[in-house]
Amino acid sequence: MNTQWRISDDVADIQYTIEGSTLFCVDQVRDFGVHHVCRLKYDKHISLITHNAHKRAALILKCFHTRDQQTLKLAFCTYVRPLLEFAT
Repeated sequence: MNTQWRISDDVADIQYTIEGSTLFCVDQVRDFGVHHVCRLKYDKHISLITHNAHKRAALILKCFHTRDQQTLKLAFCTYVRPLLEFAT
């Protein structure tokens, strides 16, 4: 792995290369299902996870004709809760 310094107008940037391929700098990355941003905040990750969990919970209510609490609780614990608990 080579490291080259490139001086721009007001900031020194580091350019990483592996076997001649340049690695580009990105603001966000998804690693093992967790969204990381350069500011080390997880607002985007939390927003995406809660949005997906809400969609899945709404789908359960739409698809299940029963309103039995035990059945809905089992469906929630099976299909929605793992989304919310992953990587916490």
